Amino acid sequence: MDKNEFQLAAFLRLGQPMPFNPCISHCNCGATVDIDGYHLLTCKLGGGPVWENNNLVSQWCQSLKKLQLHHKKEPKHQYINSEDRPDILVYDTGVEVNVELDVSLVHPFSQDTLNRAAKEVRYAATKTENKKVQK
Repeated sequence: MDKNEFQLAAFLRLGQPMPFNPCISHCNCGATVDIDGYHLLTCKLGGGPVWENNNLVSQWCQSLKKLQLHHKKEPKHQYINSEDRPDILVYDTGVEVNVELDVSLVHPFSQDTLNRAAKEVRYAATKTENKKVQK
């Protein structure tokens, strides 16, 4: 994580307004960007979540490489008659099964997450898994 990414993460974690960038007033989807920057983090058309997901997958791959674990990023043809694929496949782990990793991001301050995560263990992970299964 570089200095700018760390700074933005700290602002989000602390619930502080994002540093204003006058160059970014509208998202790629056409919406006006809010001063807190939450729209850019959640808009699928704007590309923020896709970029964050890809960045996180790359960081996982770097960690797996340092651990000298064999892995493949976004392996194709994992499932018969399906275009679905995990983000990362870890193989030759010394056990008989391969490990599939699928990275998902959940906005930490979404109203749904704030309301339910405190009451339900693994709420965000379970909700995301159910969404992926329904696709």
